[in-house]
Amino acid sequence: HFLASIRQMAQRVELAFSFEIKDGPGQTNKEYWGRWGLLTHEKFGKHKKPKYYAVQFLNNLSGKRLELLGEGSWVTGLATNKDNVYQIMLVNYDPNGSHSETFPLSLVNLPSGNYVLKTNKFLGEEKEESLQILNGRWQESIYLPAESAILYTLTKISEVYKFIPGVSGIGVDQALSLSVDSPAWVLDLR
Repeated sequence: HFLASIRQMAQRVELAFSFEIKDGPGQTNKEYWGRWGLLTHEKFGKHKKPKYYAVQFLNNLSGKRLELLGEGSWVTGLATNKDNVYQIMLVNYDPNGSHSETFPLSLVNLPSGNYVLKTNKFLGEEKEESLQILNGRWQESIYLPAESAILYTLTKISEVYKFIPGVSGIGVDQALSLSVDSPAWVLDLR
């Protein structure tokens, strides 16, 4: 709920804050007694609550906000870009906790290059893979269970190719340098 709420506030609120950093002592002897804090009261050891992890997850986003099209009734998100790092946080919040969704996620107009894609599920697994983008587009089918969030971080690590000075040293003499992960190229001189 917190992550979905932040998404809704992103286009309407300039600054927001958390009302309580830690819970008060409470009227009961229960550690999680329904307060708004990020941490439980010290008599319970100041344990990190789920909202603490949501704020930590959200703090991974940085940079200029990008337009995100096609949000649904349950799935919403935020997208950012900073220094060749593209991030997309997607949240599936259903107050009844029953709506899961599979949908395509497409990033378009990306610079060609070699990338690392990190996928972090909120309070879950992380994975990393290498990608090569040549046509400016990356697309994947996403399954997002109810009450879940995921963060994609796509980082450009190198060009697929670049021009370097040729053997003669003359400015117009250039050679094509391919990265190690470049696809096989065929030169047809017919």
